Amino acid sequence: MKRDYYNAYYYGSPENVQKRSERKKRPEAREQQRLFRQKPAFKRSESLRQFILSRPQTWQHLEWKTHTPILYDTKTKHECSSCYKNPYQGFKLWWKRHDNLDHNPDIYDCHACFVADWSRALPIGYEDFGFGQGKTFRLRDRAGSATTAKDPKETGQ
Repeated sequence: MKRDYYNAYYYGSPENVQKRSERKKRPEAREQQRLFRQKPAFKRSESLRQFILSRPQTWQHLEWKTHTPILYDTKTKHECSSCYKNPYQGFKLWWKRHDNLDHNPDIYDCHACFVADWSRALPIGYEDFGFGQGKTFRLRDRAGSATTAKDPKETGQ
């Protein structure tokens, strides 16, 4: 209840939105954000997020050990079962857990909590792939070799 009041006050007040916007424009805040975005963990996490958001035709053929990515057309609210946060506007990308399906079939983790353990964040069979290192993700056949399908960026599609 207190969280709902705080969110309505903080995000609903035009004065507070203005203060938040001005705070983000300060040089020290911009420098702090730039340094954070250079960290390898952030690059990996953001690269995986962008892969899921931009290439659904590819990741729908993949499987993860503990979760399944759920991508919504609009931001959707769920409560993260790891950090117990309920984002004010919601997220488009949620990770649905495979375990405990008999007790509660709708257990979700936010992307940040899911990639906190990087060993489970990689799809089965692609544990050696380095998200965030500038490599292009290619599907492999069952034997483990990369497919011969053209990359859409190379064909201009």
